[in-house]
Amino acid sequence: WFSYHVKEGNGGSMFVSTYDGMQIYRVGKNGWYPSFSRDYSKMVFWRPIPNSIIIKNSLGVETNLGSGISPIINADGTKIVFQDRATAGSWDIFTMDADGSNRQQLTFDPSVEAAPTFSHDGQQICYLRLPAKGEALVPLARIMVLPTSGGTPVAGASVVDTRAPLAYNRFKSRSIGLYVQDTVALTDSVKLI
Repeated sequence: WFSYHVKEGNGGSMFVSTYDGMQIYRVGKNGWYPSFSRDYSKMVFWRPIPNSIIIKNSLGVETNLGSGISPIINADGTKIVFQDRATAGSWDIFTMDADGSNRQQLTFDPSVEAAPTFSHDGQQICYLRLPAKGEALVPLARIMVLPTSGGTPVAGASVVDTRAPLAYNRFKSRSIGLYVQDTVALTDSVKLI
């Protein structure tokens, strides 16, 4: 299963789907970037108005955890990684506990850090580092990795689980589609939507 959102008007609808697209379920409205704990008891997502991270339990009760975007919950549902504007105004990577407490800034760099995610074992965070104003645009973006507890980021490493199918957006013929590809067999991509 994987989760995604589809823009609708000023908001978005959130879905989960099997990798082959045969089963698709709407899991919420007015939210983007849905992420689930391994047992599906918790879902975290971004609500653009009023720029907040929301956690929703299995009973459908929503709790606003404060500002930030692109939230990802770890497998055991105890920690959330996300991006937010730091006091200096740059986009940085933060973590917090699933109840909104223990908010920690992990990166302190003028560049834009975005799209954070946990490694499969939950011990590292992988994210994109985009150049700051005035920096060379080559490379355009770097994958960075740092320990979940913080520390010095390492450039060029990857924590992608290559055994899992890869889901991605692709712009083709004036439309955007959601595709999935088996990264082991390298089969043809399958368009889901």
